[in-house]
Amino acid sequence: MSILNLALQGVALKREDMSGLSEQAFEKLKTLSEIREGANSNSHLKEELIKSIKITQEFLENRTSRLSLHD
Repeated sequence: MSILNLALQGVALKREDMSGLSEQAFEKLKTLSEIREGANSNSHLKEELIKSIKITQEFLENRTSRLSLHD
């Protein structure tokens, strides 16, 4: 089992909720490329997405920053 799998064992990830309008716009986007295009064309959605995933990114950073291989 890789060291990354060990760090994320038993972890569930969920992003924070956005405002109602941003959630409605986000639900229409199905693929990552559609999400990128939507965020580039709608700056408010882009800001909301960044805020929404920030806590998840910090959690993953915390879990993986403590990993070391062979020490």
